[in-house]
Amino acid sequence: MILHIGGGRLKGWVRPEVTGDPEKDEVICALWLSLSIYNPDLIVTDITERSHWCARFISLAENAGLSCITRLKGIALTGRVKSVAADMSEMPHLMPILTALCARSTDACCISMEKPGNNSREIFRLTCQMAQDAGADCAALYDRLMIKGLAGGKKLPGGIIDTGGDWRIAAAALPLSYISADPISVSYAQTMDEAFPGFWQHFADYGGNADIIKTTE
Repeated sequence: MILHIGGGRLKGWVRPEVTGDPEKDEVICALWLSLSIYNPDLIVTDITERSHWCARFISLAENAGLSCITRLKGIALTGRVKSVAADMSEMPHLMPILTALCARSTDACCISMEKPGNNSREIFRLTCQMAQDAGADCAALYDRLMIKGLAGGKKLPGGIIDTGGDWRIAAAALPLSYISADPISVSYAQTMDEAFPGFWQHFADYGGNADIIKTTE
């Protein structure tokens, strides 16, 4: 399935689904928190900064210059990434979303994979390709990604992101859609069902823009 993602104004209280799979829970929580940056009426509920499935991502976000604030019965992120210098060897699954946020940073970012495992090498490659496909200034230098953010109010041109069938890349395409001038097309978007069955309908229910432009058998 190829999906056109065009951002959208998200609104409401969203409760991240907890599956019991640490990687999936961390990425889905990080995704909703990332989307709250661009949607001030979106509140991520039933979690706190100390919830184990979001604590590491919130720490990354705050070190990057973002703020985690309490809103009514939940939390949200605000601000803009300033700079990032992070080794993602222990949490490669969060690398795509962090890279998507760095595409709008005010200063250069460096995301490394100093001790890559067999699975993390592929996510490293796909993450770099994702950022480049969306028009971000991203280069892979051995075990690190160097990302130059957007100056002022500039936006990415948008583009076609080949997820390689990896749902974590499909998830990271969403924050990128909010800083792109044109919609982003995502291949194999149905892979999101691996972590969150029915995710795209859920996203649309909150006000997101996602249109199927091609289905695959």
